[in-house]
Amino acid sequence: METINLEFKYTEAEAIRAVVEVTKSTSKSLSIMPWIGGFLIAMTLVSAFTHGKNFLTFGLLLFFGILFLSIPILTIWTAKRDFKKNPSANKTIRWQINEAWLRNETEGTEAKFIWENLIKVVERKSGFLLFPQQRLAHWIPKGAFRSDKEMDEFRNLVRKHGINFKG
Repeated sequence: METINLEFKYTEAEAIRAVVEVTKSTSKSLSIMPWIGGFLIAMTLVSAFTHGKNFLTFGLLLFFGILFLSIPILTIWTAKRDFKKNPSANKTIRWQINEAWLRNETEGTEAKFIWENLIKVVERKSGFLLFPQQRLAHWIPKGAFRSDKEMDEFRNLVRKHGINFKG
């Protein structure tokens, strides 16, 4: 099998997409927090109109409701803030992937590791998350692959090496 060569520009949009996908993959509870927040806000409003005026209880419910509801906004805001400090921001990231190893590089940095160093690979709608640690992932957007065949070759390599694959 030939080496798979991938290339993409690490833009702010890619950084946000990667952070959102990592968050969804590692913290299932964070995905439901906005729903809980909306429920708390609705309950606060219903209770306020039906049970009187206990402002401390309503204030706490409203506070946590707004906090939980704003988690997606805070996640995106954090990703944007961190992107500005990232040395790979707006640079091209290149991946080389073959039977023996995976290698990525961008201007000024390079990493190479063997398949066995991956804990899991998660396929999302717009890309792949490669986890060398439980809460740390490398992002490869599907647009970096030149063809569906190349993407299938990558999936087959993941499976061949016995990596936990969620796709």
